[in-house]
Amino acid sequence: MKTQATPRWRETSRPAAGAFSPATPIGWLLLSLQVHTERARSAPERGASAIEFVIITAILVALAAAVGVVIYRLVTDEAESIDIPDAPGGGL
Repeated sequence: MKTQATPRWRETSRPAAGAFSPATPIGWLLLSLQVHTERARSAPERGASAIEFVIITAILVALAAAVGVVIYRLVTDEAESIDIPDAPGGGL
């Protein structure tokens, strides 16, 4: 009689990864994060360091904020240029 192998997500001792089923979006995200973290820890020469990730993230956040400000100003300027006539009847 064959015994089934225990799924990898059940072998972990971390409660956060085992608290959610990998079939749920949060469980899948936690499982993916755990696999990525274990892979990065097992081979420190692979990929970027934590400081590089922080720098890259900060640059991307600043870029997203700048794009958001530009879009906000364009929309606001266009909205202010729209001429809205007075409502009939005194605007009640």
